[in-house]
Amino acid sequence: GHMDFVTLGRITFDSGKWQLGDAAQHALDAMAAYLAANPGAQRLLLEGHTDRVGGTRYNDTLSEERAAAVKGYLIGVGVDPRLIHWRGFGKRAPTDENWNPHGRGRNRQVELFAVYR
Repeated sequence: GHMDFVTLGRITFDSGKWQLGDAAQHALDAMAAYLAANPGAQRLLLEGHTDRVGGTRYNDTLSEERAAAVKGYLIGVGVDPRLIHWRGFGKRAPTDENWNPHGRGRNRQVELFAVYR
């Protein structure tokens, strides 16, 4: 069947960090509210990313910690854990340029997608 992917947004992180700041928590609250108001999602995809600073294994772990932090927060505000699928891409799948600080900042993120049938 046809699947609709809804981009809920991105949560960005400070360099080398996986902890969620206030802005990230407010954004996740809004995403959880969207999911509550639009039930029926088949899956919630959390895709963790890093910039290119540091080694591959370090960034793989960091991207997984970022996705896991987002997952834990969403479960804490009532999102069904069975919906959540998460993955860390490390620095292998950047969504922005890595050659300037702005692009690197946008790569330090978890992207969230809801999948509706």
